[in-house]
Amino acid sequence: MGQLVSGYLDFAERQVYLMNSKNKIYILERFENFGTSEDKDVYRHCDDGTCSIEHIMPQHLTPVWQKELGDDYEQIHEQWLHSMSNLTLTAYNSKYSKSSFAEPFKVSLHNLRIAL
Repeated sequence: MGQLVSGYLDFAERQVYLMNSKNKIYILERFENFGTSEDKDVYRHCDDGTCSIEHIMPQHLTPVWQKELGDDYEQIHEQWLHSMSNLTLTAYNSKYSKSSFAEPFKVSLHNLRIAL
């Protein structure tokens, strides 16, 4: 893979999870608060343990994940495991742990509360 428009491809593949904690939290804070007037205190939530930075695709693939990723699961896992596209800020890690790809979305939708 090569560079695409001003380094976007490079960032997409950067191993964000392996960065030091301060930088990792800064990047997730910028994503979380981008384009909103409601400022979420990501630093505090990470410091006090309310939220944590977690992998969507787990660090150790289960047979279900291997099947969902297909024949190239090892290459996909290696390339994308620690990238920004595989990370999430969550307070529900115990409910997501080692679930299939679709399962965390079911948990999130179950916990979503909409007030009119």
